[in-house]
Amino acid sequence: AWVDTVSGGTEATFIAGGGPPASIDDSQTAAIDLGFTFTYYGTDYTSVYIQSNGTVTFAPLLATEAAPFHGTQCPLPQNDEVDGMIAFYQRDFDPASTPCGSGCTIYYDSGGTSPNMWWGVTFTGVPIFIDPADTTPPDPDPVTVQLILNEDNSIRVQVQDAGVTLGEDCVIGVEAPEGVSGLNLPGCATTDYT
Repeated sequence: AWVDTVSGGTEATFIAGGGPPASIDDSQTAAIDLGFTFTYYGTDYTSVYIQSNGTVTFAPLLATEAAPFHGTQCPLPQNDEVDGMIAFYQRDFDPASTPCGSGCTIYYDSGGTSPNMWWGVTFTGVPIFIDPADTTPPDPDPVTVQLILNEDNSIRVQVQDAGVTLGEDCVIGVEAPEGVSGLNLPGCATTDYT
């Protein structure tokens, strides 16, 4: 049931965040219109923000909150600076890194007709962040995953390629805007998680 959000979609444009200057590591997009109303934890939303670390939120994260972009928040919920998110494969991604190459993309698209509209984002071959100062860098471990939001308020996460670690450094789940309720796929950040 993989959804093609790339062919007719839009490449995500990230606003430089908490990473190195002019980097899109630990960053987010501007508001992106869903094309329909999506109800999340009792509140109606018509737009989302994509974060470079495999999450989507319904409100922007402040620049001063870049630090929580790093790594995963396991288990959910965690009442911190990153609340109200859908973690469709939250890990310390770096879509601007050198190993990313031309095959690494983040595209979003929408389609369907009411009452069956959808919006989705696909991370294709996106690697983890590797510190340039690391003398023994890890494998970039690129993964291919997608999130689909449906007009009926359902959420679908699809993992096409979980990389070599099979999700041992990620979390998949949801968290309420106030950060006190949420749920994650059991066993987050453990071997063979996905």
